[in-house]
Amino acid sequence: MAFVYFGSNTFSVTVLEELATHNLAPSLIVTVPDAPVGRKKIMTPPPIKAIAEQFKIPLIQPSSLSRNQDLAARIQETQSAFGIVAAYSKLIPNSVIKLFPNGIINVHPSLLPLWRGPSPIESALFNGDEKTGITVIQLDEEFDHGPILAQEELAIKPDEYFFSLYRRLAKLGGEMLCGLIPAWLAGSVVPKPQRHERATFSRMLFLQDGKINPHRGAQETYNQIRAFSFEPGCWMECRMKTNKSLTLKIHAARPIPDVRLTMHTASIGLAEAGKKLVLFCTDGALELERVQPESGKEMSGKEFLNGYRSKLAIPLLP
Repeated sequence: MAFVYFGSNTFSVTVLEELATHNLAPSLIVTVPDAPVGRKKIMTPPPIKAIAEQFKIPLIQPSSLSRNQDLAARIQETQSAFGIVAAYSKLIPNSVIKLFPNGIINVHPSLLPLWRGPSPIESALFNGDEKTGITVIQLDEEFDHGPILAQEELAIKPDEYFFSLYRRLAKLGGEMLCGLIPAWLAGSVVPKPQRHERATFSRMLFLQDGKINPHRGAQETYNQIRAFSFEPGCWMECRMKTNKSLTLKIHAARPIPDVRLTMHTASIGLAEAGKKLVLFCTDGALELERVQPESGKEMSGKEFLNGYRSKLAIPLLP
């Protein structure tokens, strides 16, 4: 069956790989243009570009979908009955949706109408949700708004970080599509309107979303690290004996269950406790397991203490 696939990042790659293993490869991939990445602004292709080359699938990278005659011509050449969207990152206009006799279906990593928008996985983790899932909807002109074709729940593990949940949801999305597409094209799937009054919304993430504030609760801070340590990154300022500060990225942490340890300190913030790098919050503490000082490499909390202990202005606790 001929279809066009809209995607860009590793989520869309995983979904596409699952489709390809079931002989459901698209006739055309539409993705975003190469973009500058990192401090050196190196032009980098979207991850799905490599998978298109691997499977020898034609690929185009339009900068805009609106009033794009070349895009319309390329889609029409495929004679595709439908389109699939998985983490494409652009709103698809109605003029493009109408190019497909059966429309476009969208794979969204949340239990819609919960967490519409660009950061549903991060929002579920930060909010402390115990479950999330995949929802496949019929695309309409509004963002994550169309009727539901299929939905499956996925439990969030208490210690799960963003990228683990991201991979599991992407694989589930691909598996769901493999079973859904034939039934949907046969007309045996009845679209179910979303409960729009129950909608919640995620948003674009920025650097400040990852700033750690120890004056929050330990669980909220742990959820923040689980949600944002991959992107935009979690970080905080360390006090140095020179009265300067050191920016410390935090990649992984774990709650410390020993309540006695959290009572050893009279202040909130970083400390060395039991030879561990510990962040004391308002109601508990976290061991910082993986960190990265500015201009340095990622390392364990113990390695950081070994290298910076003499420079840090933090309490030393038994």
